[in-house]
Amino acid sequence: MKAFIMHVGHNNMIDIDYTIKRRRTIDEVLEQLPDDAPERKFFESDVNLHRAFPNRSFHCWGVPPLARPSFDETEIGDLVLFAPWIGIHDGGIYHIGVVKAVCPVDAWFATKILWPENPPATTFPAPFLFRYRIRLSRLV
Repeated sequence: MKAFIMHVGHNNMIDIDYTIKRRRTIDEVLEQLPDDAPERKFFESDVNLHRAFPNRSFHCWGVPPLARPSFDETEIGDLVLFAPWIGIHDGGIYHIGVVKAVCPVDAWFATKILWPENPPATTFPAPFLFRYRIRLSRLV
């Protein structure tokens, strides 16, 4: 098991609201994905995904293209520590998750479904899905 710190940034709190504080569903994603989207097969039939989330709801996080090398090291069972901000603004680690499924293809379409308020140039095509374990008051 590895542990990763995801520094979100104070200006990107909306991303936490959409996919860490709120459960999303497989059906919600599939209803909006085009039939030819490369990530459709993952959401429709990935064994790890459906075994980990039998109720079809999950929390997730995605990384931008430049963070792909770290994403490629992410495995099921890894611990992810989410730091909305570090330093100023009462920074620290406030959310923890354990990775339960990793999308094996770039999910360009799903990124717009999961984070609809991001500008078009801001994408997170490398998503991993997890069980949200805890909301900490503050852990540093």
